[in-house]
Amino acid sequence: MELSQYLFFLLQEAIRLYWAAFLYNPGIYLVWLWNRKTVIPLDLGANFSGKRLIGDSRSFDGLLLSIAFGITGVFITSSYIPFFASVGANFGTVVSSFVKRRLGFTRGRHAWLIDEFDFIAGAALFVSFIEPFNPGVFVFAAACAFILHNAANLWVRPKLD
Repeated sequence: MELSQYLFFLLQEAIRLYWAAFLYNPGIYLVWLWNRKTVIPLDLGANFSGKRLIGDSRSFDGLLLSIAFGITGVFITSSYIPFFASVGANFGTVVSSFVKRRLGFTRGRHAWLIDEFDFIAGAALFVSFIEPFNPGVFVFAAACAFILHNAANLWVRPKLD
């Protein structure tokens, strides 16, 4: 298989497996913009070792959004992959928030590599329950996530400051 054919295969598979995760990630940002004041955090304010468990950034809004994206994806594709990808993406962001709190990162502070890969790693983990894990497709999707995340931050971050 030629390189161009292989890259096209990786792109097709990354879209097939992870499109719902890629939509969920900016979706939680849009939900945050729309509903900043009534956020109910998933950890309900709980602490672990003197620090917030996961913080205010991971909310029931995000959980419901991941479930809604996933269910919508199931109806669109007649496959459970979008559901697992979307809910897995949410799981990945929750785990990364837990890790960031343990490392002393404050809310909104960028954690190099953690923030770029959390959602795609969670999506890959959950999708692997129903679809064989393909390392090449995962690396391709992770590279796309890295590029898209940083490109979006170049556009969004200055508007937040």
